[in-house]
Parts: sequence; structure tokens; C-alpha cells
Amino acid sequence: MKKLILVVLILLCSISCLLAQWEGQFFNEHTDQDKTAPADGQVYKWDAAQELWIPDTITATINGTSANLTSLIVVGNVTVGNNITAGYFLGNGSQLTDLPTYINYT
Repeated sequence: MKKLILVVLILLCSISCLLAQWEGQFFNEHTDQDKTAPADGQVYKWDAAQELWIPDTITATINGTSANLTSLIVVGNVTVGNNITAGYFLGNGSQLTDLPTYINYT
């Protein structure tokens, strides 16, 4: 009986160690991806296959002209809830236009 209890305790300790190691690898895998600081206002999209946020470009139409939007800078109030209003500048983070345009998302 004592041997059985000892074997069960060893198995439980082994399983616990394996789970702790797996959890550490899981979190390191994700936190390692965040070590590089993103550009201010960079637009990202979620890549489910890689489980990462990756840089992206949004195509915006402003006054009938289509433009690529890679940076978002909030210049107005943002209401979190059913209605979100934010201002953005067109550009790539280093060359931004000086006139903000507003996104109204419901």
C-alpha cells in the first residue's frame, strides 16, 4: 500500500511539473512576440493562424478618394460601447497628414 501511495505521489508531481513547463512555454511564446515596441498608432489585425497581432493597412475613402490607412491617432473622444468615434490621420506613422478625419463606428 505504501508503494502504491508513493507511485501515485510521484506521478502527480511529474504531471504537475509537466503542466508548469507547458504553461511557461505557452506564455513565453506569446510574450516574446511583444518585446518589439510597435510604431505609435500602427494599425493591426489579428492573425488567428499565428495567434498574433500583425501590422495591417485599412483602406479608407475620404471625400471620394481612396487611401491606405496604416496609422491611427485618436484626436477626439472615444466612447466605448455601441458607438465608437475616433479621429485618425492618414499616413505611415512618420508622414501623417495634418487634417484628421473621423471614424464613426456603430
